Amino acid sequence: MADPIFRARPVFYAARQIGECHENDYSVNANRSPIYGAGGIIGYAQGAISAGTTVKFAVPVAGLNGFDFVRDCLKQGSVDIGHLDGANMIVNSMVIMSYSVTSSTESGKVEGTMTLAGGTPTVT
Repeated sequence: MADPIFRARPVFYAARQIGECHENDYSVNANRSPIYGAGGIIGYAQGAISAGTTVKFAVPVAGLNGFDFVRDCLKQGSVDIGHLDGANMIVNSMVIMSYSVTSSTESGKVEGTMTLAGGTPTVT
């Protein structure tokens, strides 16, 4: 049997892959809470589904390849964010909650971090 193949998950911003992305995390929260009766838990409330993602990326001297996350953050609009999950594409309409950049003179690295939040994803 062949060894399984592993590779990092790409992140898509407005249907374009963020090629400079080197780390990301994605979470979906059903926001369910237990309902208690006299005998203990009798069910679970259905909460509002929320999702979040954090994207870390390298920032080249010339800037990101066609992305302007700072301006998009300042506009306070939403953008479709996509994550591959096996054979499925998970897409959320999200807003940029924060954007930051860290620069190191010693290593010469410039890295950005963007945190986004949204509601119920679409899985295709």
